[in-house]
Amino acid sequence: MGRRGKTYRAAAERVDGERLYAVDEGLALVYDGRRGGFDETVDIALRLGVDARRGEQMVRGTVVLPHGTGKSVRVGAFAKGEKAAEAAAAGADVVGAEDLVQRIEGGWKDFDILVATRDMMSIVGKLGKRLGPRMPNPKAGTLSDEIGKTIRELKAGKLEFRMDKAGNVHARLGKVSFGVERLRENFAVLVSAVLRAKPPTAKGQYVRKITISSTMGPGVNLDVVVAPAVAAATECAGATSRPPRGRDSTTGPREHTRDSRCASLRGRDRPACRGERNRSATTRRQSLAWAGDFRMRGAQEKDHGATREGGRSR
Repeated sequence: MGRRGKTYRAAAERVDGERLYAVDEGLALVYDGRRGGFDETVDIALRLGVDARRGEQMVRGTVVLPHGTGKSVRVGAFAKGEKAAEAAAAGADVVGAEDLVQRIEGGWKDFDILVATRDMMSIVGKLGKRLGPRMPNPKAGTLSDEIGKTIRELKAGKLEFRMDKAGNVHARLGKVSFGVERLRENFAVLVSAVLRAKPPTAKGQYVRKITISSTMGPGVNLDVVVAPAVAAATECAGATSRPPRGRDSTTGPREHTRDSRCASLRGRDRPACRGERNRSATTRRQSLAWAGDFRMRGAQEKDHGATREGGRSR
């Protein structure tokens, strides 16, 4: 391993590798260790307690960071007619159909994200091998008939996160120039989204390690108990200050309420929301059904055993 520079060594001396920092304290260390040469990117890595070999435990999703990622995204859109005009008005850098497919087949790569409407997949599908993971995908939110809304969210800082083969999630929080406050708000929204994406079959501790770092700085380990609680508190505070989402709003249908934002990390001393009560009731009904099934099987086996014993005695 090469020798570290003096600027990195000076920043690493302020970080205790054995200590778990609070969120604000860790972000302050990253901010104070910045360099003056360029605006560094702040990244986050979460190690999750899931089995990456099982498909049902895949963790992925999309989230719109309140302050964006600090990166200008070049968006290409596959659309025709009115949808093409909508995509251009929303800020798409390139809009096309068959002509855009031919440009990509010819080796054009001057884009970061591709979006498409559903009726365009008949001609976009041939680019699957060439595009790979950058192919428009409904799970990533890049395949939608609401193409204008999708492009505006991507330009505003919509981020896709996905677990790798080792069970880690890597994402971008923003730039060092954002400051501690804006980075903390981005952190809260991203961590809350990862918590909501927890697979139902995952057991044990879900978030095992959280590390943040700048491009040229050392990693700072955060407390996995305090950090999710800060994320939940920030989400709850934001939910109370924002009006409820309606179907006529440009933000889309109402998906999360204040209770659902707090549900992932609610303590036992706090009352459960209606969604949690419904889920608990469903779980109880399933448990009772399973228990009744087991009791019925046990009674059948007991009767069968008694019949066999009676036959032997005769």
